[in-house]
Amino acid sequence: MRRSTLALLILPGAFLLFAGNGFPYLPGAAFSDFAISHYPNALYLQRALTQWHTFPWWSPLILSGAPFAADPLSSAWYPPHYLALLFPLPFGLNLVAALHLWIAGLGMFRLLREEEVDARAALFGALAFQLLPKLWAHYAAGHLTLWYAVAWTPWVVIGGRTTY
Repeated sequence: MRRSTLALLILPGAFLLFAGNGFPYLPGAAFSDFAISHYPNALYLQRALTQWHTFPWWSPLILSGAPFAADPLSSAWYPPHYLALLFPLPFGLNLVAALHLWIAGLGMFRLLREEEVDARAALFGALAFQLLPKLWAHYAAGHLTLWYAVAWTPWVVIGGRTTY
C-alpha cells in the first residue's frame, strides 16, 4: 500500500507545480470564485490572525460590512484551511487544494480496497477519481469549498459503512 499511496501523490504534485502561485480561471471567464471570494477571504483571515492578532468575526470589506465568521466561503471553521494561511497566498490555497486531491485519491483507494478490488484496479480507480472532470471544472471555476467536499466523499462513505 505504501507504493500506492506514493503513486497517489503524483497528480497532486503535478497540480501544485502547474497551479503554484496562480489563480484558476476557466478559458474565457472574466473571473473565478477563487479570485473574488476565496483569495480575499483567506488574505483577510491571514492578516487578522497574524497582524491584528484577533479572529475576524466581522468583515468591513463588503458594502457596510458583513459577518465574516458566518460566511461559509470564508472557511473560517474548516481546520485544514488554516494550513493555507501558513504560506504566502495564493500558493497556500493551491497547496491545500493539492492536499485535498491526495485525500480524495487515498480515500477512493481505501474504499475500493475495502470492496476487495485488486490493488492495481483500486489505484486506477483512485487516479480516475482524482481526474474527475467535474472536480477539475469546479477548481477551474474557483469553487474550492466544493473541491474540499468532494475530496471527503469516499471517507464519508467508508465511515458510514463502518458504523452500521
